[in-house]
Amino acid sequence: MTPQNTVILCNQNQEGVNADPRSIVCAELSKSVFQAVGRLMFDHSWVPQAPVLWLNHDVIARRLAA
Repeated sequence: MTPQNTVILCNQNQEGVNADPRSIVCAELSKSVFQAVGRLMFDHSWVPQAPVLWLNHDVIARRLAA
């Protein structure tokens, strides 16, 4: 998913395109965020920079854009 796709999905979700509850637009965004967090956890497990890291929106957005 590209950063542009993420923006489009967020905008469409706010416009109410979720008429069908079985086809939720934000589900694709949630899937991408979940995958990005998983990649971050996996990457940092090999060479941890700290015992605990805070994964804020900026860190996850940069991973999604990569």
